[in-house]
Amino acid sequence: MKLYFKEEIGPFYLHSTKVRSVLTEPTYFEVDEQGSITYILEGIQGTGHRYYTDGSIKDAPRRDIGDFDSRGPIILNEEGNALEYGIDIFEVSVEKAIHIYGGDKTYTFEFEAQIYPRTIQLIGENALITLTKRHMVVLVSPEGKVLWSFGVDRCPGEGKKLCVPMFSLFLKESNTVLIADTINSRVLEVNENGDIVWQYGIEGRLGAGPGLVWKPTCARRLPNGNTYIADSKNHRIILVSKSKEKLFELGTPLVRELAFTYPRSIQELPDGSLLLANTHKSNILQINPETTKTLRVIDNNNYSLNINWPRCVRLDIENSEIIIADGLNNRVIFANSLTFEIKHVITTNDDYQIKDPHDIELSEDGQRILISLSDSNSVVEVYRCGKLSRMWSDLTDPHSAKYFEDGIVISNTGNSQIRIIYRNGEEESVSTFITPENKVDQFNRPRFAIRYENGFLVLDSQNHRIVYIEKRSNQWHGYEVPIIYPDSTAVIENLCYPRWLIISKSGDILLTDTENCRILRCQPVHLA
Repeated sequence: MKLYFKEEIGPFYLHSTKVRSVLTEPTYFEVDEQGSITYILEGIQGTGHRYYTDGSIKDAPRRDIGDFDSRGPIILNEEGNALEYGIDIFEVSVEKAIHIYGGDKTYTFEFEAQIYPRTIQLIGENALITLTKRHMVVLVSPEGKVLWSFGVDRCPGEGKKLCVPMFSLFLKESNTVLIADTINSRVLEVNENGDIVWQYGIEGRLGAGPGLVWKPTCARRLPNGNTYIADSKNHRIILVSKSKEKLFELGTPLVRELAFTYPRSIQELPDGSLLLANTHKSNILQINPETTKTLRVIDNNNYSLNINWPRCVRLDIENSEIIIADGLNNRVIFANSLTFEIKHVITTNDDYQIKDPHDIELSEDGQRILISLSDSNSVVEVYRCGKLSRMWSDLTDPHSAKYFEDGIVISNTGNSQIRIIYRNGEEESVSTFITPENKVDQFNRPRFAIRYENGFLVLDSQNHRIVYIEKRSNQWHGYEVPIIYPDSTAVIENLCYPRWLIISKSGDILLTDTENCRILRCQPVHLA
């Protein structure tokens, strides 16, 4: 099977035809005292090592500076340059306290990070720590005392809140901190009082239009006051002045602006419109797919819902209800589908915990609901009143659970597997499959799976791909499903952490390509 690209909703492009950038996705970089870019780390997994000289990009020797997902955080020295694992540092531990084991010195900070930091800058005896998933930047002493902080713990937002910050740097000359507020798509300079004294980018607006960036991941201040920014999803590094004038651009952006902000679930309504959980904007959109216009915005400004990162939304027409997996509020909301007044809420109770619900799925008779609970490490099946029917609690970070004709399929994301619960009580976990080349391939944090023909379509998110698997001769076989894009039209030609997929009434496949902030419509073509 192949998928042929038909259309997309979300991006507004700067160009009508394809363009190529000299950079793919710069995530980290360094500059010298003269303002020259001496090192660039590229790619989602940090696999490309480059530098810029004499007007061109060249390959640089590989440096192991750590990374967010595996080995450890990026450790910066007082000047803001990364130390190398295996040379300057050998191990970093963040359990209960932060320990950085160097060749000639061990740094200890009695601070419980709880999760791996993205960056740690050593400043004298103290440490400036970027707590990405806690949406905070903190300065701590060796004793663990918080000397300064910005952002609200585990509460993403705009203004003086952060949303997934990925880099921070102490600016000694001004006694301020430069922060890449990544998912808000802005770079901030914050003083010791917690005031924002400079900002580039507009929170919640993503793209490369005037004054915009898309997923900035690193920033550097030059002595003359200009600021370099790694504008990662725009495939560029830019230099902007204190007055926010763009002075230099290394790389070529593709997207002028995006209509969505990291969307998740999608539902096709009877009239053909689409209901979308626009998660990081904390709203729900109804969209006309033919005109791409937004028909309705359901948010906290217009309705008394107080939703925070809704990860999934379902319109239940028979009961005139809209059901919302209100992720960071740890609840499932049932509201009137016309007035959006809350009718009742499912929260943690004596039988199960509701922590960061990611998916809600109605049974065929509409009487039961599957809820995938990422932070509870479980999936529950409950009646509409909230009474427990069944529970699967031996999971890790499950992102979706779907009914199919012979049972339930669960994306057991944290264990990089698909769990199948059959009606006869048997269970099966699938983490690997045999490819047409007779090789063994494996999933990496799959976030969604749905029944399709004789098997399942799986969004293998960390591998940024769609996989089809089916069982033959008691073995699981599968392959990556390619998407065929137009030859010359400007379009993003890769998936980036796709999270949702449905089969439309026309037979097309619709998916939310979450970190590319778009909805894709593709036509499946089956090969003989």
